[in-house]
Amino acid sequence: MISIGLDPLALAVIYGNREPPLPPVNTSAPTIAGTPQVGASLTGTTGSWDNITDQNLFWSWQLNAADIPAQNGTGAVVEPLLLTDSHLLGAVRLRVTATTGGGRVSQYSGALTVVHVPPVALGGTPVIAFRIDDPGLTQSVVSGFTGAGLSYALAPGSAALPAGLSLSASGAITGTATGPSGDTTITVRASNTGGFADRSWIVRIATPAFSADYETGSYSAIGIPSADFDDLHAFTRASEASYTDAGGLIAFAGPNEPRLQHTAAGAPLGLLIEPPSTNIFLQSEDFTDAGLYTNKITVTANAVAAPDGTITAELLESTGANGELYRQMPCIAGVEYRFSLWLRCPSGTVDLHIRLRTADGTLFAGNLLTVTTSWQRFEVSKVVPDGETALRACLGGASSFTSGEAVYIWGAQVEEAGTAAGTYVRSGATAGMRATETISLDVLDPGIHDITTIDTDSTRRTQFGVVVTGSYWPSDVVMPRRIYGYPSAFEGLTLPNGSFLQTESGLALTLETRS
Repeated sequence: MISIGLDPLALAVIYGNREPPLPPVNTSAPTIAGTPQVGASLTGTTGSWDNITDQNLFWSWQLNAADIPAQNGTGAVVEPLLLTDSHLLGAVRLRVTATTGGGRVSQYSGALTVVHVPPVALGGTPVIAFRIDDPGLTQSVVSGFTGAGLSYALAPGSAALPAGLSLSASGAITGTATGPSGDTTITVRASNTGGFADRSWIVRIATPAFSADYETGSYSAIGIPSADFDDLHAFTRASEASYTDAGGLIAFAGPNEPRLQHTAAGAPLGLLIEPPSTNIFLQSEDFTDAGLYTNKITVTANAVAAPDGTITAELLESTGANGELYRQMPCIAGVEYRFSLWLRCPSGTVDLHIRLRTADGTLFAGNLLTVTTSWQRFEVSKVVPDGETALRACLGGASSFTSGEAVYIWGAQVEEAGTAAGTYVRSGATAGMRATETISLDVLDPGIHDITTIDTDSTRRTQFGVVVTGSYWPSDVVMPRRIYGYPSAFEGLTLPNGSFLQTESGLALTLETRS
């Protein structure tokens, strides 16, 4: 209690022979009551006093011993204090001051520390699912509790999360499950300043219904733990087709044989699926053929190992200024053609032109190349001018390939250009052809599936709720390293094509039918 008064001499001067006022006397301290939680209200009393009237009382709510603005008043009735986040973890008390002519006295209630409302766990044991080797999926336990200011952790005695997963303080379970498959029951504790609550979840780790890992050549499906390519796919191609093998060499797959593409260093890239193509540059590996025009060039056949490892690359040597070689072939005006071939030098470097000309020799596309001692595939492409019915695919000439310079050459190709250069198509006396490739996943049962593809550039795309009624292949696949799928969470629903769904977590899905 704090008392402020006047000494007797001063009072005698002020009041003379009259009886001076008595100072206020507190006989019972102010009190506060209520649950000190955010959102609740505290009530207070001013206590008991002698020598005063109610009008002589002034009260004020305090937070950490400082008055709370606009939470004060006069008289014996104290207005309740609504607790908010601004009071959280602070000590709230009530100060009451009594004033008379005899002095001023302040008295305080006890203090209460403000906390959150304790969390409440919802009922049930929900299932949250993860998929083996499927990163990027986040599951939340937040919806399993009510309360503010919550943080989350595994409760004491809980089973550990499955390998590869972790629980953050914000309630997110993230990671990449590594298996094995099965169910694990965990207990999560949600805590705040007011207390804690526990709730159980079943964490389910699922294995793919099928998995095709083209990079490693590993295939599996439900009921076929050690499958091969043909167990999961239906694939056709009526011709041979080339690819780069694990040794970095150009190789040729026979009809109906799938291809795994590699880098020049032999690193696997993915399953190679291409549109059809026709090479109209005849005798693509024979530069002694009579159908080729040569000027100031000598050709030595089968001089060195070619990009496919066979001794079929040929040596071109310039015997004068502007040595040149070309083949003329029919074409379609207004269509883009691509001319490509492999070149390397016996030593040093050589600058060479690679060009496309019309039948009368008019240039309409060209690149100046620098050929080194490593095999490289060079190309040039352009739309054939209107009115033209033939083109020339030319190497050298035009102030390049001077006397004494030499290059090895292999694998010339002229084709109608697509969006990107295709693999090599070898030709002989007639045009070479890479036939149409068809592929589908025939391991999928009819139903709704979630299918993930990982392309050679590591782009990961998941199509949710794909309705499969027959053979299926994911759309817009560039060169898949891996494709795998799971029965969808929407299996069993009967929905029309294009139906819009909203999951509990807010993920918007549109179903599409593939057959």
